[in-house]
Amino acid sequence: MSDSLPKKIGKYDLIRLIGKGGMGEIFLAKDPVCEREVALKRILEKLIRYPTIKKRFLSEAKIAAQLAHPSIIPIYTLHADEDQIYYTMPYVEGDTLKQILKLTRDREKAGDTPHPIGSSIPALIRIFLSVCQAMHYTHSKGFLHRDLKPENIIVGKFGEVMILDWGIALPMGHEEEEESNEVPTSSPHDLTKPGKVVGTVGYMAPERALGQPANEQTDIYSLGVILYQLLTLRLPFIRPSLRDFRKQMKLERWIEPQEVAPHRDIPSQLSHIAKRCLQPDPSKRYESVHEMIEQLENYIEGCPDWIPTTTLKIEHAEDWEFQENVLLSKHMAVSRISNVLEWVMLMISKESYSGNIRIEATLEIEEPCLGVGFLLCIPEPSERKGLEDGYCLWIGTKKNPSCTLFRSNVEVMHIPEIALEPKRTYAIAIEKIENNVRLLIDGNLVLSYVSHIPLVGGHLGMLLRDTDFNLEKIHILFGSQNVMVNCLSIPDAFLTSKDYGKALSEYRRIAHSFKGRAEGREALFRAGITILEQAKNKASEEKKEEFFGRALDEFEKLHGTPGAPLEYLGKSLVYRTEGDLEEEIKCLELA
Repeated sequence: MSDSLPKKIGKYDLIRLIGKGGMGEIFLAKDPVCEREVALKRILEKLIRYPTIKKRFLSEAKIAAQLAHPSIIPIYTLHADEDQIYYTMPYVEGDTLKQILKLTRDREKAGDTPHPIGSSIPALIRIFLSVCQAMHYTHSKGFLHRDLKPENIIVGKFGEVMILDWGIALPMGHEEEEESNEVPTSSPHDLTKPGKVVGTVGYMAPERALGQPANEQTDIYSLGVILYQLLTLRLPFIRPSLRDFRKQMKLERWIEPQEVAPHRDIPSQLSHIAKRCLQPDPSKRYESVHEMIEQLENYIEGCPDWIPTTTLKIEHAEDWEFQENVLLSKHMAVSRISNVLEWVMLMISKESYSGNIRIEATLEIEEPCLGVGFLLCIPEPSERKGLEDGYCLWIGTKKNPSCTLFRSNVEVMHIPEIALEPKRTYAIAIEKIENNVRLLIDGNLVLSYVSHIPLVGGHLGMLLRDTDFNLEKIHILFGSQNVMVNCLSIPDAFLTSKDYGKALSEYRRIAHSFKGRAEGREALFRAGITILEQAKNKASEEKKEEFFGRALDEFEKLHGTPGAPLEYLGKSLVYRTEGDLEEEIKCLELA
């Protein structure tokens, strides 16, 4: 083509040249029919005679046209004849991710004002999450991109994030194109060339360099390289060429992003995600982009990063403070039968685990197992009123299908039809995050419970009705502090440490500051709980009655609000402490 800009391509009036690549050139054009500006990409005239390039160009448009996602550039029209091939798409005004990262590095070197996007890891991660969601969608539709890199991602002026250049995308399961010698090879080494190994070497998974076919894990590897770049503004590995990569891949070593760019304050959660994506062994990477998205969302939402701390074994007596067969004389809610006496094995950990914790175990049951109970939030020995203090999460089997959460042997949540099947291995995970208890079976959320009463007590345990199961180890993980700290966390800590004066003052301050909001109503409820705890510690009956009255008055403040059920729940606790069963039942019915 001549250096001068053509005035027209097909029906489109050309305004200016936007960019030029190894295979095509993009113009800003005017669509006279719809009266809008579009981006028009056409194959370079000097390459139109090469069937391989022609096929790739058409494939790029056709694959992108099949994908309808906010972060995948849509295709408006496609035109192909012997003389010219082009397609049109929206014109997105903005910078590629490559340009943003380069500008950020340049400003850092020059000591200029930080780039508003590139200097902010949270801003970059929001962009990256959009890319991951688009790739999860792409994989769900049966396609692989195979050339993910920052220059193929554009960030619009109004927050749009678009993946571009689907030139070597491929339907999953299709054979890779054969090597072609017909295409000119004078382009720079980092351009994607037709052949058995396609992609950009800096973003290429090791197995791809060795000629293995592309799959979801190879796209995930490319995402990991991009994430590493977003964190450090550098590539994780230096690869001058594909030949060099093949020679040196066994010598490549992971360097923590925090070491590469200590000034960027890189969260460890994001480093762990990048490291897993960049595992040389594909089986050690994320199984799917969806799994990766979950980890990114946990970071964005401020969820804890789980850190392994210790492992408990049922057969190790030294791990347990208490490990005995006991006869439960109360109503045994686990059996769903009233007034039964039942022998169970009760185990309570020697160590106490405070804060956010996660319990992980691999469980396999055998016939005729009735289920397994996990205990948590068990108080210290001096504070226990009975062996059943704390929470018990019972997971049933087909003989008694249910998943039930008990607090001090009183059922607080019941989900029927949850049953463990014999001869099948389950991954069990129980999380206690602030006042939330969650159960996940094989990664699926089965139960989620929010306690209105602060979860205190740090001992863990097991409640077993038989031994027809295999559970070798119980892994305990500590959670990092939640970035999104709940405003109730501070008074909760005072309440847990029995500093009732400070706890009450903070709860009342929060209730006043958050009037009309759930946090304010929750604070009022917990203020009442605090006064009730004060009452229990009074020596004289007269003082106890005085504080019982104060607690009732505090709960009364919830009357006529959306928190009315909490009012009656709180009052029921007061009446239970006083031993007034009739009033307790009335309040529970109203709650």
